[in-house]
Amino acid sequence: MHSKYSEEERRAHKEKENQALLALEKKLEENGVTYDKSIHTPLVLNSFLKAHRLDVDAAYEGFTACLKWRAENNVDTLLQDAPTTNPYFEILSKYWPAAYHGTDKEGALIYIEKAGSVDVKGLVTSVVPEEHLIYYHVYLQEQGRVLKAQQTEKLGKSCHAHIIIEDLNGLGWGSIYTPGMDIMRKCINIDQSYYPNTLKKYYVVNAPAIVTMLFKMVSPWLDTATAAKVNILGSDYQETLLADIDASELPVEFGGTSDFVVTGGGPYSGAKDDGSMVSPLEVTVGRQDKYEARVIIENERSLITWKFSTVGYDIGFGIQFETASGEREAVVAIDRVNSHEEAIEGCYTAEKTGTYFLVWDNTFSTWTKKTLTYLVT
Repeated sequence: MHSKYSEEERRAHKEKENQALLALEKKLEENGVTYDKSIHTPLVLNSFLKAHRLDVDAAYEGFTACLKWRAENNVDTLLQDAPTTNPYFEILSKYWPAAYHGTDKEGALIYIEKAGSVDVKGLVTSVVPEEHLIYYHVYLQEQGRVLKAQQTEKLGKSCHAHIIIEDLNGLGWGSIYTPGMDIMRKCINIDQSYYPNTLKKYYVVNAPAIVTMLFKMVSPWLDTATAAKVNILGSDYQETLLADIDASELPVEFGGTSDFVVTGGGPYSGAKDDGSMVSPLEVTVGRQDKYEARVIIENERSLITWKFSTVGYDIGFGIQFETASGEREAVVAIDRVNSHEEAIEGCYTAEKTGTYFLVWDNTFSTWTKKTLTYLVT
């Protein structure tokens, strides 16, 4: 590919970048700003300069704000700490399908995410506080930072920017969830403020019709440079990806020959694989609405146990079994209980294998939503 700039123009611009970098390093030193140079390499400093069009003062403000944010949120040690200190790490690893895999033809790292398969509403309303979901996103950014530094050292050239393949297969109107959109806005702000100029291209594949509306909502949050890198594609995207990525680096499901698979995602059930709960959960059951917890029974006569309480008001409770035809049959009839006065505990012996649903019923309440805390094992 031929550059629109002459060799002389490129040299002049490179010299300008070098001078700006020296000026930024000098300003940081003069102001007593200390930072881990194994993390914040000259390539990182240069990314702040490029994001601010080589304005040294603006890059200084942006970089020092980044250092403050990283210190306040322990980002420097997040890769080591998150798996053991974040109580939701295991859940997010399972239900947020994303991974770094392969490189493009120029050596840039590829990040693949299947946002269309993420049940953001289920995660946020059932178990994962918003801030933990956001910092799982930061965890993935930190993963990429380390991998890109390794790739830069391996190839002997800058691989500071990466490619994103965002798979929206499964995205529907139900995904346009207001708290979820707010989480997206905050993640975009973190990326642009604290990981600037690290995006090479952003391919949105399997984009349904609603993406046009969604992008109109999101685009005001994007800076001009980021928005220009977004390429929205439908289901016929393979040729576009293969123009930038060798088939051997691209998973089969995206038109390549690599057998790598990004796993995870799907509706959040609030249960482990064996049907038991991860921890007591607090959810809101809307007025004239129901809440269900799914339990999968693999052995006959297994015991399902529960304990729950509500705040201020009663609620209906019962258990249903899903038949082979997909219909529901009541095995414990729904009945209103005074769970606001004392915790309700009980158990049921599942005579059959299959899927059971513990149902908290608030359909009788015209005006009042209920706060429910429950544990199922």
